[in-house]
Amino acid sequence: MQKQPSKEEQLIKFFIEKFEDSKTNEVSINKHELPDLNLSEKEASRTIYLLQEEGLLKIKQKSVHDDFSVFWTVALNPSCVYYFDNKQSYKKEQRRQLFNEIRAWITLIIAIAALIHSIYTTDSKSVSSQAYEFPSVSDNLVHIP
Repeated sequence: MQKQPSKEEQLIKFFIEKFEDSKTNEVSINKHELPDLNLSEKEASRTIYLLQEEGLLKIKQKSVHDDFSVFWTVALNPSCVYYFDNKQSYKKEQRRQLFNEIRAWITLIIAIAALIHSIYTTDSKSVSSQAYEFPSVSDNLVHIP
């Protein structure tokens, strides 16, 4: 089951499709195209402003009242044109980082287990070596080899 794209992503996809048919990075949108995107004029204008704040596009021409009585013209930045490619690359990088993090934790757990194991096996060997008595030299005797 695929996640429904956000309003921003719907609008970005729409702009990218128009960009592919354009000779410049400027694309336009009018109120007759909004029903295809399932956006009201208010939602579309708010979304375009959000995309501008994120640095994905720049508004070149719009209505004074922020409605769509006039075509809105926006200039797409490269980050907008390659938005979905960048998003996919980001997801791959996140998965790679997660894998490295899990691998590091597993390595740490194995190292700690080996350390604990070596401590317990060393103690059991030292106890068995203490059972064997070595000949002792008394302080009063002089030992000449």
